[in-house]
Amino acid sequence: MVESNKTSLLIFFCLLYLSIACFLASQKLFWNDELYTLYFTRLAWPDLWWALGTGADQIPPTFVLLTKVFSSVFGVNQISIRMPEMMGFLLLCFCLYRIVSIRMSAAGGFLAMLLPTMTPAFSYAYEARPYALVLGFGACALLCWLAVGDRPRKLQMIGLGLSLSGAFLSHYSGILLFVPLILGEVIRIRLLKRIDYPVWITFILALLPVLLFLPLLRASASYGGGFWAKPKWGDIFLFYDYLLGPMAVFLVFVVLLSGVFWMLRASTMERAGVHSFRSHELTAILGFVAISPIAVIASKLLTGALTGRHALLSVIGFALLIPYGIYDSLGPKKLETFILPFFFAGFLGMAVANYYDCKEDASSYQRTVQFLQHNAETEIPIVSWFVHPAQQVWYYGPADLAGRLFYLADPEASLRYLGHDTIDRGMLNLKPWFPIKNVQPYERFTQIHKSFLLYYCSWEEDWRWNWIVSRLLADHFKIEMKMRQGDQFLFLVTPG
Repeated sequence: MVESNKTSLLIFFCLLYLSIACFLASQKLFWNDELYTLYFTRLAWPDLWWALGTGADQIPPTFVLLTKVFSSVFGVNQISIRMPEMMGFLLLCFCLYRIVSIRMSAAGGFLAMLLPTMTPAFSYAYEARPYALVLGFGACALLCWLAVGDRPRKLQMIGLGLSLSGAFLSHYSGILLFVPLILGEVIRIRLLKRIDYPVWITFILALLPVLLFLPLLRASASYGGGFWAKPKWGDIFLFYDYLLGPMAVFLVFVVLLSGVFWMLRASTMERAGVHSFRSHELTAILGFVAISPIAVIASKLLTGALTGRHALLSVIGFALLIPYGIYDSLGPKKLETFILPFFFAGFLGMAVANYYDCKEDASSYQRTVQFLQHNAETEIPIVSWFVHPAQQVWYYGPADLAGRLFYLADPEASLRYLGHDTIDRGMLNLKPWFPIKNVQPYERFTQIHKSFLLYYCSWEEDWRWNWIVSRLLADHFKIEMKMRQGDQFLFLVTPG
C-alpha cells in the first residue's frame, strides 16, 4: 500500500509538515538567541562583519544573509525569519527517505523520515537558529556521498561539495560533518584498493570557507574560556539521553544493534529484497551516531564550548539504522501496518507537545508584563534578573514598560560568581549594533540609581544564572521582597 502510494504520501507529508511548522512558528515568541538572529539581519555587511567579529554569537555571516533574503522577500515576521530552518529540516527528512527507501522500501523510508520529528531536533525546525540547516545539509551530503560510486557522478560530486560547505556556512559546528564522511571514505579506499581523488578534492574545496572565516572563528574561540556550557566527558551520555529520552535509550540501543547485525547478514537481506549498507557506508553512518563523543573531544581540544544542539547530526545516524533494526525484529508487514502509523502518531503528538510549549512561553511573557505593570511603580527602574524576559519585553512589550526595564551586565562578576561570562560579555559587545540600550554595566547603573526594583521569575532559569544578588550583597545593598505572585518575585533594592 505504501509503495504504490509513495508519491502521494510524500506530498501529503510535505504539506502537513509545512503547515505544522508554520503554525508553530506563528505561535512561538522569539527568544534571546533568535532575537540576535533578527537584529543581525538589520545590519549592513560591514556592520555585520564587525558585530560577528566580537565573537559574541558564534554563527557565520552567511547564515544571517540567508535569513535576510527570506525576511526581505516575505517581510519580517515570526514565520519568515524561521523559514530557512523549516526548509532545512524538510531537506533532512527527504534525504533520509531517499537513502532508506532505495535500499529497503518506501515504508522504511517513511519511518526514517518520521524519526527526527520525534526528537528534540524537531523544535529547531521552526527556530531562527542554524541547527536545522546543518541537519539538512548533513543528510544531503551523506546522500550524495553514498552515490559517488555511480556513473555519471558529476551532480553527486557537486551536491557533496555544496552540502558540506552549506553545513559549515550555516553554523561552525557543521565541520563535524566531515568526520563520519572521511572515516567512511577511508574504508572505501580499502574496498576500491585505490584513492578516489575527486572525492578528496571535493572535501578540501568544501573546507575553503574555513579560511575565509578564520578571523570570526578566532573571535568565537575567545569566548571558550568563559563559555556557559563547558564540555565534560559525561556530556557524551547526557546528549544521547537528551536526544532520545531516558526511557528510549535502552530500546533504541537494542534496535540499533539489531539493525547493524541485520546489515551484516547479506544473504538474508538479499532473499528479503533489502539491500544492506556496505562496510564503508555503515562506517559513515555509525560515525554520525558517534558525533556526540566526537563533539566532546573537539570542544575540549579546540573551542571549550559545547551544547547538545551542536551535536544534533547524530539524529541522521539513528534515523538510518533504526528502520533496519525494526525490520529485522518485526518484519516488513508489521513495520508498515503497525510501526509506521505509530511513528506518524508520534510526529503529531510531538507537534501538539511543542504547541503547548509555545503557548506556555507566550503565557509566561504575558504574566511578566501584567505582573510588572500592576506592581512596579512608574518612578523607579526595574532590573530583570535574567536576560530572556527582558529581551522579550524590549521587543514585544509596551513602550513605557520596555523603557524602564534594564538588564545589568558585569562579565567579571559573572565569571567570579558563576564561572562563565558569555551572556554579559556578549550583551555588552553587541550593544553598539543591537537595539538593547537598556543593557547597562552594573557599576554605572548602581552609581546613578541608588534604588531600583529587581524582577525574578522562577520559570525562566534558576539561581545559578545570575550573579546580581551576590554582587549586591557584597556591595552592601539591602534587598527586600516587595511582591510575590506565584512564581514571580519583585524585590526592592536600596543602599544598605
